[in-house]
Formats: sequence, structure tokens, C-alpha cells
Amino acid sequence: MQTSPVLNVTKEQHGEPIFPLHLAPFERYMLADDRDDYPMAFVIAVDVTGELLRKAFEKALQAALERHPLLTCLVRRAGLRGLFWTPAPGIRPGLDWKEDDSELACPRGERIDLAREPGIRVWVRKQSEQSRITFQFHHSATDGIGGMQFIGDLLASYGTFTAEPGQESPEVAPVDESQLPFRNVMEGTASRFQYVRHAARTFYRLLRAVPPPVAIRQLDRRRSGSVRIFPAFLTRTFSRDVHSRLKKLAAGKSVTPNDLLVWTLFRTVREWNTLQGAKPGRRILRAAIPVSLRTWQHDQMPAANHLSYLFLDQSAETNDDESLQAIHLKTGSIMSEPESAAFVTGIGIGLRVPGLVPAVLKWHPCFASFVMANVGDVKRQFRATFPLNQGKVVAGNIRLEALHGAAPVRRNTRLAVSLGVYAGTLIVNVHCDPRCFSQAESESLTELFADNIRALVNEKLLCGTSHESRK
Repeated sequence: MQTSPVLNVTKEQHGEPIFPLHLAPFERYMLADDRDDYPMAFVIAVDVTGELLRKAFEKALQAALERHPLLTCLVRRAGLRGLFWTPAPGIRPGLDWKEDDSELACPRGERIDLAREPGIRVWVRKQSEQSRITFQFHHSATDGIGGMQFIGDLLASYGTFTAEPGQESPEVAPVDESQLPFRNVMEGTASRFQYVRHAARTFYRLLRAVPPPVAIRQLDRRRSGSVRIFPAFLTRTFSRDVHSRLKKLAAGKSVTPNDLLVWTLFRTVREWNTLQGAKPGRRILRAAIPVSLRTWQHDQMPAANHLSYLFLDQSAETNDDESLQAIHLKTGSIMSEPESAAFVTGIGIGLRVPGLVPAVLKWHPCFASFVMANVGDVKRQFRATFPLNQGKVVAGNIRLEALHGAAPVRRNTRLAVSLGVYAGTLIVNVHCDPRCFSQAESESLTELFADNIRALVNEKLLCGTSHESRK
């Protein structure tokens, strides 16, 4: 076995030191929205086959943490200068390793307190020839893409430790922490005025028309006393054939597969609301679509949060084709820097007014009825390169079988759906607010969405057939 991976970490050699590093606006927004009952943290669970070796895994975890410094920092306030990422070399994330399939526990609660602990937690549930590795990331410390890059580096390092002589090994890519300050830089030709104008339009629309949340039967119900399952998301996996039919249908409609899935989720939420007896008065639903702002300036940036949101409104009065084309037109605006960055631009402006952003978040408005994130092909999010077996990543003596994850929910945004593709299969993860939905209700909503996806690829949905008529 090889004894150590090539880390290839490039550090800034000249000028000012990188740390302590100011929190970027979106990082401060996530921190301001972080609450004990609605933590701004997300979970990624990794399923592997083969015997996971603890010593090699611990060394790989340490190697990956060295490549991604924000995941080992604490957040400190420096008087009037604001909040900073500050290295905490004496503090490392805990590793909860058990050789069984016991449930995961959060002794300090699900919320990660960045003033006391770094923004990552790790659990391993190992059995003889299969294991699940679960990561929880604070959303201020990284976004989903950054979290997947970290996981890819961990697997690559593990693979170099456990590869047998003559076996092809993964290769880690260089990272450059001097790119971290650029997570707060918009790269493009647009003027500052264009960014501000798009931000003003976006926030005017968000605050002028507050959309309804996903319906529950008792609007003020909370399930804080019920049994909690962590992580709370549910998964449905669709075969390579279903995914191929989805792509073919999208090509025929001159849209993307993601456009079709967003459209299907809108339809699913409307059907669910009707089944819950929601009153039909408020017709606008709104989707929040996370958008990565990474450019060539961030090619080697370690894990960080460099996101914004696009918001899609849909009226019940719009017909199927018009609605689908409207979604396609809006998601296409991701290519416009001012449009895709409008939300984070507005947050940056709002943070200049002391107390404004926390006050708005304390109001707990429903900015969006649901969140829908799509990471695309999982393997492409790994910067490391891997040998493949049947299209699946091989890391030394283990093979990556699946990767699941879901965005956090916030009060009144009760549903978050995350999509990804791995080895040709479509993976759908559904996170329903456990304070509002029982486990049975979460299963029902998840299966309703899955049924609609199946109907979509069988060309039974866009023609106007409802879920009730398909029973």
C-alpha cells in the first residue's frame, strides 16, 4: 500500500496572510438564519462497498481537512471589523465510528455552533462489506459543491492509502487557498449599477408577493415532541432507462431535464396542497433554485460557500407548455451574472444596514414555497480523478455506490429537494420539515413526486393528466 497521498496544496507566498478571513455576504446570511430548530446545515451520505479501514480513513479525513481550511475554522468577531474565519488548529471535527447500523446521534443538537466547533461532522456506520459515511456541513462553511469536492478529496486520499501494488490509484487535484478571497468577487463585464438594479428588482418581488408554503393540515402544528430521525431526507432512485427517457423528452421540448423536474415539482406541490385541503385563493408558488457563482477564478478554490438563488414564480392559471417555457427562460438567465447574483448582491447591500438582515429573517417570511437544487453528475463535482468500475468511482479497496444529500429547510420553506446523477441513475432526495410533517406524510409527499416523475417520462403528465386520474 502507498503511505501518503500527494496533497498539492498551494498556499499564498506573498502579500497579506489569508486568515483571519472576512465572512462573505452569503456566509453571513446563512449564519444569521441559523437556529436551533432550523439549523443552516446540510447532510451528504455516502454509501460504499468493500471493507472500510478505519486507520486509512482517519488519515484520509485529516488529509482532506488540510486541503479545505474553512472546515477547520471557527467564526470570531473582531469588534467593529465584523466576523472572521479564524483557524483553530487545536480543534478538529469528531468522528463517530461504529461497526453496526445504529442511528446517528447529535449530542450537541443538529445545529453546528461555529463559535465553538468547525463546520463539519462525520459519522461512519461500518459493516463487513458495506458502509455509510455521513457528513454534516454548516452552510456558512461550504455549499453543496464544496462539500462534494471535500468528499471527493477524502475518497481520493483514502484510495492512495489503500490501493494495492499495481492497482490504479485516484489522483487529487491541486487546491489553492489564496483563491478563497475571490468567493466574494463577481467576475464578468456587468457594471455595479446592473448588479444593484437586478438585486432591487429581485427583493421587490420577494417582499411584494409572499408565496404560500407547502400545505399542512394544521398550519400551526409543530412536531418537536415526536421521534426525530437524522438525517431527515428520503430518497428515490430512478434507473438509467428512466433518466434516458427524461433527457429525450427534454430534447423534444427544447428544454433541459432540470426544467422538466422543476415543472414537475411545482405540479406536485399544487396537488399536495389540494389534497391537504388548502384554500385556492393564493395562486403563486415560488421555487428557490441555488446557483453556483463559481468561475475560472475558483477552479482550485477549497470548499466554500459561493452561492446565490434564482426565484421562479408559477401561477396556477398558466398552462403546461407556457409554464415549462417560462421555467426554461428563467433558468437560462443563470448565464447572466447580474441576474444569477441578484440575491447575494442584495444580501450584501442589506448587511450594510446594521440589524436589517437579522430583523427580516426573524420575521420568518416564506421567501419560497420550496427549494430545488440540482448538482448534476456527481463524478463531475469531484476535482479528483478516479478509476471506474461499471461507471462507479473506485477508491483503493472501496467503491462508491451512491451519494445522497439534501438542502436544509427553514421555517415556512418546508420542502427542499436535491437531485443528482450517478452512474447514469437519477437520485432524488426529499427533505420535508419534520416539525410540520410526520414520517408517513413525508413518505406520501416524496412518493407523489416520484409518481409524477414516472408519469412524466411515460408522457402522461404534460398532456394534462392529473395524479387523481392516474390512480
